[in-house]
Amino acid sequence: MNLNLSLNNPIDVVDSYKYLGIILDQHLTYETVATTLAESGQRALGAVIAKYKKIHGLGYQTYSKLFHACVAPVLDYCSGVWGYKAFGKIDTVQHRAIRVYLGVHNFAPNAAITADMGWSPSQNRRKIEMLRLWNRLIEMNDNRLTKHIFQWDYLINKNNWCNDVCNILTEIGCNDVFNLKLPVNTSLALSKLLDKHCTNWSDKVKTFSKLRTYIEIKQDFRVEPYVLKPMSTRLRSILARFRCGILPLEIETRRFQPDLNRRREICKICKENVLEDEIHFFFKCNKYNNVRNLFLQSVKDVIPNLEQQTYYNQLRVLMQDEHVLLTCKFLNDLFRIRQNNLYEG
Repeated sequence: MNLNLSLNNPIDVVDSYKYLGIILDQHLTYETVATTLAESGQRALGAVIAKYKKIHGLGYQTYSKLFHACVAPVLDYCSGVWGYKAFGKIDTVQHRAIRVYLGVHNFAPNAAITADMGWSPSQNRRKIEMLRLWNRLIEMNDNRLTKHIFQWDYLINKNNWCNDVCNILTEIGCNDVFNLKLPVNTSLALSKLLDKHCTNWSDKVKTFSKLRTYIEIKQDFRVEPYVLKPMSTRLRSILARFRCGILPLEIETRRFQPDLNRRREICKICKENVLEDEIHFFFKCNKYNNVRNLFLQSVKDVIPNLEQQTYYNQLRVLMQDEHVLLTCKFLNDLFRIRQNNLYEG
């Protein structure tokens, strides 16, 4: 077969080149490959969501397994090469998966929903993939071409892959591993990355005005009992929105009203001159006294000193595993009464 190869044939100059599924550009920013993989991940997630809705919900373990088996591998394809930076489009896919499961809309702060779901940040997964590639290269036979390229990259250690790995190892306090070219314990590295993320998360959640109640009842980055508990998607959604400060109470909806109404402090349900926030809605509004008394009576036998605690301490107790289902049902009843009163008005 005549391939008609000639030294005189010009080589095309292109902005990017696709090699083994990875799109390379002249600056090696990897923005294009991240965008392409995010689009593929959205399609994979769409298939998971379709199944989730068709059977009217899944348990946490099953949903997490589907995401990490069907979607995450698409998003993280070959991320051992390109995964050091943060890519917002890839994070968006993971956030969408969490929003669907929790039943919240796009205005829910990502810092809150990711902490309640307990999933590791996507960037941490990619950093671990880079460390796994580092381990393979360290243990590779010195005669291989790939190992020679790695040694050359290691000697340069500036604005390249080895420099990114060095930054990751520095981040988790393992500088000696890089200097001595040792394999990395990836389980320990993931734990340290998650610890660092938790520290940053605790500072970040305090910057969201929506999370006025959330920061009082959420103490650490871990999956919440209401996420693990088998319940309907409606009940899970009502508690997730309450926690994230996006339940359409007056304190939330007035933000979208003219300035005159925005400063108004009145509960539309009980007509008292007080701002309707989460504490007023859950504990104080007299329109819900009947259903509230029934709810408190049902938990008094289990938590006899509940009413003697502060409101935020009561919420923490009521959202524990053994009480969270009753709490979700109570919130659902409150919100139904509230909607009925507003519509009748």
